[in-house]
Amino acid sequence: MGFRGTKEAIRKGNYQLLQRAPATTLCGLGVDFNEANPVDPDFGAFTIDDDPVDGALEPVLQNRYIVIARNGLRLREGPGTQFEVIGSMRPGQVIFATITIDGWARVDVEGDGLIDGFASADFLQRT
Repeated sequence: MGFRGTKEAIRKGNYQLLQRAPATTLCGLGVDFNEANPVDPDFGAFTIDDDPVDGALEPVLQNRYIVIARNGLRLREGPGTQFEVIGSMRPGQVIFATITIDGWARVDVEGDGLIDGFASADFLQRT
């Protein structure tokens, strides 16, 4: 069985990952084995660049704000109420933010330079 040309591709070495049929069971599930093509030893290898993480706030842009909403402030996936709520911030909580789109702030809750979400800038006061 298999797709048309599978055996020929394997014979010629034209594959990245070869999946073998289940050979055993583990916790009641069939377990298969995968073999990387030995011609491509770097397949599945990952490296970390020295570049900053996408979405990191530049230190110059990091501004301290305090949440001034009495009942706390919702943290959203994007700049608007149409985006899902992914967390919340308590009244008086200090965060880092930049004002971005239509009155929504890009928020770094942990102070690590990474964007955690978006919040309405109307409920943030610069400290």
